[in-house]
Order: sequence, then structure tokens, then C-alpha cells
Amino acid sequence: MNKIVKKCIVGGVIYVMCDMSFHFGKGFMLGNIAKLDVTGAQALNALSDDKRLRVKFIKKVAETFAD
Repeated sequence: MNKIVKKCIVGGVIYVMCDMSFHFGKGFMLGNIAKLDVTGAQALNALSDDKRLRVKFIKKVAETFAD
């Protein structure tokens, strides 16, 4: 029983840390966009020039939800 409880607690802590890092990253990104006075369409155009796979994935997800 103690093993199950410990695994649940560790899993919950990992989930909370991932969720917090997601919100921190989103806030960092939105803060930079606001500081530079860039619109969403301009940010997507800037991302389209990058060749990295992670940036292409972010651009595709953004375009999917923008429509």
C-alpha cells in the first residue's frame, strides 16, 4: 500500500512541475511578444523562417488553433 501511495505522490509532483513549466514558458513567450509589440501573425511569420523541428511543430500547432 505504501508503494502505491508513494508512486501517486511522485506522479502528482511530476505532473504539477510539468504544468508549472508549461505556464512559465507561455508567460515568457507572451511577455516577449508584448515587449516587442508583435502581433500573432508576425510571430508566426518569424517562426516560418526557422528550420528546427521543434519550431516547425510549434508553428503548425499555432496555425491549427488560429483557424
